[in-house]
Amino acid sequence: MKKLLEKLFEKFPELKKDSKIYLTFFITSLILSVVLPSVLYQLVNYDIYKVGTISPKTINAYKDFLVEETQEQFDERKSKIIAQSEKVFTLTFQGKDSLSAEIESVFNLVSIEGAKKEEIENSIGVEFRNAEWNLLSKAEIWKDVSKKVMEMVIPLLRSGVIVNKRELINSFVTGRKVKLRDLALNSERELNSTGQVYDLQEAISILNTSAPSTRKGRSYDRLILKFSKMLLRPNLVFDALETDKRINESIGAVDKAYFQVNRN
Repeated sequence: MKKLLEKLFEKFPELKKDSKIYLTFFITSLILSVVLPSVLYQLVNYDIYKVGTISPKTINAYKDFLVEETQEQFDERKSKIIAQSEKVFTLTFQGKDSLSAEIESVFNLVSIEGAKKEEIENSIGVEFRNAEWNLLSKAEIWKDVSKKVMEMVIPLLRSGVIVNKRELINSFVTGRKVKLRDLALNSERELNSTGQVYDLQEAISILNTSAPSTRKGRSYDRLILKFSKMLLRPNLVFDALETDKRINESIGAVDKAYFQVNRN
């Protein structure tokens, strides 16, 4: 440092008389250039100026401007849309004519000369007692049996019969809306509780307790009950494809949001 100053004084002799002043100025400048940046960095919290953070103090903007939401905020909004989206269950009702035709097909098998009880039982999955089989061979009862079977089965199938309500219960527990899509009526309705549809065991129990007493004998009543159970099949399912389709449509309609910051 001394040599540097001597050379400086040799070149500029007029500075020598004020050497102490210049030396003080030089050393002070040197110290400030080293220390000041570090002090300023400590005083200024740069984290508050990152995009998406909330400023701890009022910022005066010179004009109105828009700030785009962060990817994290966008993903959070999408997650909420998925969580609030509706689950779709699809109901397929065959219709009265189709159900009647299924019973009539059994009657037709029975009417064939030489029809064997065991073969028919295996083909339709129903076992008949001998008294029931003998009764079934009488064509005059077929119309009445078919009518009473329809009266028992159709209300259950129109409401919807599902294998089990696990997915449905989970939907209500998580607060999701549930839509029942009826393909036969080409319509939809909202379900508000699990009690609006039946699982298979509930439907069978209802048939057992509501089986008619026709006063035509126990074999006659059992015949109606067995045909009713034959036609009672789950016709309501959770429609994962339709549910995902609606979720994707909802997400696809979501654009990035912008927050407007007004000048003060």
